[in-house]
Amino acid sequence: MRTKVPSAPHEPQNPGHDDTGGFDPGPGHGEGQQPDRGEPTAAPQEIGQQGTREPHRHEHGEQNRPQHESRDRPKSPRHERMVEPPGPTIPQVSPGAGRYPAVLWLSVAAASGLAVGLVAHRHRLSSALNHQQQLRDDLRHWEHQATHDPLTGLLNRAALLACIEHRLVTNPRLAVLFCDVDRFKAVNDGFGHDAGDLLIGEIARRLENLTDGTMAVARLGGDEFVVVLDADRADIVSRAIVGSMRSPCPVGERTIRVSISVGIAVGPWTSSSASPSTSPAEVLALADSALREAKRLGGDRIEKTSAGEQLEHDRVVRRETLLRRAIADSRTIPYFQPEFDVANRRLIGAEVLARWTADDGSLIGAGEYLESVVDAHSYERLTESAVRGATPLIDVVLSSPFADGFRFRVNLPQHCAPRAWRDDRIVALFGPASLDWLTIDLCTTAVTDDLRAAAESLADLRSRGARVSLADVPNADLRVLDSIAIDEVRIDGRVVGSDRPSDRLHLDAARRVSDQFGAILSAVCVERPEQSRELLALGCVRQQGRLFHHEATALEFERLLLTGTPSHSFDRQMA
Repeated sequence: MRTKVPSAPHEPQNPGHDDTGGFDPGPGHGEGQQPDRGEPTAAPQEIGQQGTREPHRHEHGEQNRPQHESRDRPKSPRHERMVEPPGPTIPQVSPGAGRYPAVLWLSVAAASGLAVGLVAHRHRLSSALNHQQQLRDDLRHWEHQATHDPLTGLLNRAALLACIEHRLVTNPRLAVLFCDVDRFKAVNDGFGHDAGDLLIGEIARRLENLTDGTMAVARLGGDEFVVVLDADRADIVSRAIVGSMRSPCPVGERTIRVSISVGIAVGPWTSSSASPSTSPAEVLALADSALREAKRLGGDRIEKTSAGEQLEHDRVVRRETLLRRAIADSRTIPYFQPEFDVANRRLIGAEVLARWTADDGSLIGAGEYLESVVDAHSYERLTESAVRGATPLIDVVLSSPFADGFRFRVNLPQHCAPRAWRDDRIVALFGPASLDWLTIDLCTTAVTDDLRAAAESLADLRSRGARVSLADVPNADLRVLDSIAIDEVRIDGRVVGSDRPSDRLHLDAARRVSDQFGAILSAVCVERPEQSRELLALGCVRQQGRLFHHEATALEFERLLLTGTPSHSFDRQMA
């Protein structure tokens, strides 16, 4: 039995109906068909199914449709599935569209929400891009702060060391200029730290103007600057730096004149493609040592050193370290170089030397390591150790029949430690007793730093019987002799018989100084008979060297005392 469904009172009548109580059977109800209650009703055609395909009349039984049914009646869901999906066009609302308005407005709201969402997404994307750009700017700023000096904008120490490390691999001919303003502290003290900062900025600008893109300029702090460049240009650039600082520097409303010292360290440096064997810190330290030498010589100058000199310096440091250890462990042994009166064939003294036992048990002679002793404190300790070790033999000699006129010779350091003379450390080496057995071999460089105190100490030693021998002719600073009395002038026997002008000058200078100050002559390192004869002709009778006898242990020297004459080989050669 067919059930009639009345239309809603607020809905308009189907135009296909007649006016006599006809009704719309509803969606899915055709002639002789039961309603499909399990599927939802479709929206009427007039709600705007735009863009759908109009089915042919022979499809879906259209030819059997009753004439009173409107072609615009809603299609069944089965028909809907055959219709193409709607496009992106937003449905247009017709004033007469009375069916399913909520669905229509929901679609409009969804489309509007999509547009709003797109705008919001675009805004968020723009904000994210701006944030990323800000992060990149901040990163560049932090990186610059970490690698550059805040006052001058030059590279800082960390960036400089990284630069040197990179260039050591790519350019073994690397050079480093270490620059330091002379007497910069006086500028800070006299004009204030603000003026000092302005001066540092002006110097940084001048350095940058003298360099190009192939060079790196850094400020290490204070008034220290470093330039990294190719070794071939080191001399030219360093001279330009020193010259540029001689013109006045504008500092606020005043101008200041300053000078600068430069230390240069040049390669080639030992390196490999993997990692350099010379570290950036070592390169910088070598340039700093050259700078200190320029400062020591008065400043406003350039001093240069090389990687080869650094290797030699490292060797010296290692040897001196071993020497200090040997002294501390009492492994130094006294040796004695006999000295003879050649005219009378008589033993009259000995030079006290020291050898030390290496870690492998071998003996290292004085000639092999004395050149390595550059630290004055080490040399003082070595001298003290040698004198202390020789004291038992000195006591034996002084109590023997050979004591009359017999002298032991001791070398003082070429450079004494600060306050060594003023604190009487040199005098204390020999004790308070009579010193008529002592001759001190002295270089003028040992007394120039504290000439007054040195003169007083040497006068005290001479008053107790010691003699002072000038050992560095012709390089001696003869002005020292106005303050210090000498008893003897020492000659290096190797210059005797030489045709070289410098050797002849050495010999002539020794003879003139001896005559001028009434000092006797003595000679060391006499190796050939003709040298001994020529020295004897000059009036030099006190001679020592391998020609006469080798360095002897304490026991060997005691045996030599029994004969008191040079070796038999000397007698045969001199005959």
